[in-house]
Amino acid sequence: MTFVDKVCNGARYYNRDDYAEAFHAVLQDLRSTTAEKGFDYHTHASVNRAECFGHGTCNGMPTQADCTSCMDFAYDEIRKVCPFSVGAQLQLRDCRFSYEQYSFME
Repeated sequence: MTFVDKVCNGARYYNRDDYAEAFHAVLQDLRSTTAEKGFDYHTHASVNRAECFGHGTCNGMPTQADCTSCMDFAYDEIRKVCPFSVGAQLQLRDCRFSYEQYSFME
């Protein structure tokens, strides 16, 4: 996978707080669902009052398997390059993976 850019929110969450649970639910949903939902998928999770919003896209992917592969890579990579960040965007050549603590969906 070809890395293009990343942006990390400077605010942090704690590993066992409510946001962490919402974050993990959103990232897992993006990873497993983006390809089967037409390569452009928005999701949201809420745990108590902690909310996480996510968006996954695949750019011109010829197959669901290619999109899924890119989402799998992005899922692993975003947690490495923006650890414990309450929001981030990772742009790869073939897909984009983003999440935030506020709604950025149109």
